[in-house]
Amino acid sequence: HLPPRSRLQQVAVSGTHMVVLTTEGLVFTWGEGKKGQLGHGELENWRSRPLCVEALKGKAITRVAAGNGFSVFSSDNGIVMTCGDGSFGALGHGDWNSSARPMLIEQLLSVDVVGVGAGAEHVVVVGGQGDVYSWGRGQGGRLGLGSEEDVCTPREVQLNTDDIYITSVECGGDGTIFISNEGVLYACGSNKSNKLGLDNPQGWFFSG
Repeated sequence: HLPPRSRLQQVAVSGTHMVVLTTEGLVFTWGEGKKGQLGHGELENWRSRPLCVEALKGKAITRVAAGNGFSVFSSDNGIVMTCGDGSFGALGHGDWNSSARPMLIEQLLSVDVVGVGAGAEHVVVVGGQGDVYSWGRGQGGRLGLGSEEDVCTPREVQLNTDDIYITSVECGGDGTIFISNEGVLYACGSNKSNKLGLDNPQGWFFSG
């Protein structure tokens, strides 16, 4: 039910909803909208067909991500917008409030965001200088901040050495994988069943 001849650039799926980005920079969402994660300005029990997010038209969106009850959108000039459930701080606006309409994360305006990842309840972004920021639920150390504290505003992840240059990030439900310019993986978060490959229950700090 997407517009005819639409060409998809990216798809993001959570346990509650779907987000699609077209090559024209249009964003379509559908699924559960009880937390405002669909971004249409209202709470919706369920939307069965894709609807274009009007608030994102003209914003040149190039990246989308989806968590459980929230959505993340990033543009080609590095701005980041979020909507949906803010109860774990995953919207990054400095409070625990929810929003049914995409809102700009002002703290990241000085960051040239080039990569975005979303877990079930947390978000991590990568800046153009290899800098990394995370926020949301901190349980298990998934934010890489050295604690399990929930954070409602972006905080810079301090890497162990100065020569690590992160270029991209991937988030699982309760863990995070960072990829460096040398192709080395760094992980933090829950290592249950050794899913991060760290051979110990927690991975709060980076291990290569």
